[in-house]
Amino acid sequence: MARIPFVRGIMKRAFTLIELLVVIAIIAILAAILFPVFAQAKLAGKKAVDLSNTRQLGTATMLYLGDYDDNYPQSLYATNGVIASQSCQVYVLGSMANQPIFTLYDALIPYMKNVDILQSKVDAPGEDWNAMLARLAPLGLSVRSTGAYRYSSFGPNFAVFQDPGVGSLCDGVFNQADMQDPVGTTVFFHSKYYDFTSSATPPKTEFYRPGTYCNQMYQRARMGAFEWMNFHGNFKGNDGITVNYGDGHAKWIRGDGNLPGRSTSDCDFYPDRNDCQTYTLPCDLSGVPGGKANT
Repeated sequence: MARIPFVRGIMKRAFTLIELLVVIAIIAILAAILFPVFAQAKLAGKKAVDLSNTRQLGTATMLYLGDYDDNYPQSLYATNGVIASQSCQVYVLGSMANQPIFTLYDALIPYMKNVDILQSKVDAPGEDWNAMLARLAPLGLSVRSTGAYRYSSFGPNFAVFQDPGVGSLCDGVFNQADMQDPVGTTVFFHSKYYDFTSSATPPKTEFYRPGTYCNQMYQRARMGAFEWMNFHGNFKGNDGITVNYGDGHAKWIRGDGNLPGRSTSDCDFYPDRNDCQTYTLPCDLSGVPGGKANT
């Protein structure tokens, strides 16, 4: 009878150094491929949150309009005095030391319920409004916010949220009925604030090169403190911005895109024209198509 040979278990062979190096190299290559994908996915998520926040801000504005006869709130209100001048340059009359200022965001807070929607996820936490109002001090204004919020990443269209005024001296409130193109009129947009005390150079993009419209806007913004030319579209960490429109909808647009709409009067930097583009990305998103380009 034939004897069946005894077969021992085969021992596991260890990886050689070359094999380990190959595995590590493969993992490194996969990581190099996937990490940018993860970063893009994370940015896409932040953009989606920003778009949702902008849309909610637009919804809050629409609810406000329903309670105030379709009148938009003005940009600033003094809670204990008057903000106005015959030349429509904002200043405070009377003794206004440490005057609390009620802003358009304060007016909308009861309708938005959560002030966190004012902050962009792409460039958190946004502009510090306490610091922004403090920049008015060199103009003789000692003002502060009411404290209901502090940061906001979304700037207003100052042609819609008009400058403070009294009677016919300055711009009165803007009514939605005066908006000829609600679908194409900006209301809020992801913004960056530039002020006259800043020593920073213009953003290093082709849009702000010397001689361009945006470069002129930047230089003019540094001469003021709280006007429409101080708020530019901000696509830091992104290649576009979120914009909310007069009918309440919001969308993301590329920083080098085009916002349609023309205005028939007050074409800034073009005194010889009475017809011009209402908006110029990324530096000018204030104005009402069919009306004043900037105000």
